[in-house]
Order: sequence, then structure tokens, then C-alpha cells
Amino acid sequence: MKKEILVFIINGYADREPAYVCAELNSSDTDYVVRTIGLDKNPKVSIGGFHVLLDYAVDDYPTKFSLLILVGGRAWAEQKNNDVFPLVEYAVKHHIPVGAICNAVNFMAENGFLNEIKHSGNTLEYMKPQAPLQG
Repeated sequence: MKKEILVFIINGYADREPAYVCAELNSSDTDYVVRTIGLDKNPKVSIGGFHVLLDYAVDDYPTKFSLLILVGGRAWAEQKNNDVFPLVEYAVKHHIPVGAICNAVNFMAENGFLNEIKHSGNTLEYMKPQAPLQG
């Protein structure tokens, strides 16, 4: 049986970001299979217009998975994905690797998941809270 990789998909997700890694992980030459997960199981549309039917929702995820990938998109900056927190917390608590891409890194940082580990992501200036525009 292949090990499941969960890829968290949101409306407006950056479809280019997980493309290469998912193609490699999902190939017949690996022990992995890629599955999608979202806040709910409603279809999602990527920034490039791809429609995705999800395998799981955050309230019915499998407890045995090998990797969680959080794909970037504008919704992270708008705090629209905060309900994924319990899934990320579960993964971290159970030593399941979490890969966060682009704006998803900010979510990880804002919620303290990166405090004690080495990581890469957006620049420090980009990750700092922005002052409201005046005028």
C-alpha cells in the first residue's frame, strides 16, 4: 500500500508551486500517492483556472499520512485558511513533515511552528506585519 501525501488546496492556490514535487511523488516509481485536502470538500479553483476535486476535508483527514504540503496563495495573507491549524498541529505533534510554500510559510511562522526549527521562506521584511496604508 502506498503512503499518502496530503496537499492542502485552497481557492486561488498557486498551481505551479506543488506541480513538480507532486508529479515525482505520485509517479509509479515511488511508494507514495498524492491526495488533496481542503477546508471542505467543495471543488477548488487555482490561480491558473484549474478545477480540483478534493479527496479529504480537514475534518475527515486520515491519521496516517507521510507528508503534508501547504500550497501558497493569497488566502493565507487574508487569514482565510486558519482552520487548517489542527491538521498542521497534528502533523507536527506526530513528527510528520510539513512543507509550506510561499505565503503558507507565513502561516507557519505566525502560529509558532517555525520557532525552533531551521526553515526557509519569504524574506524577513515580507513576513513582518505591514503597517496600514495612510492617506
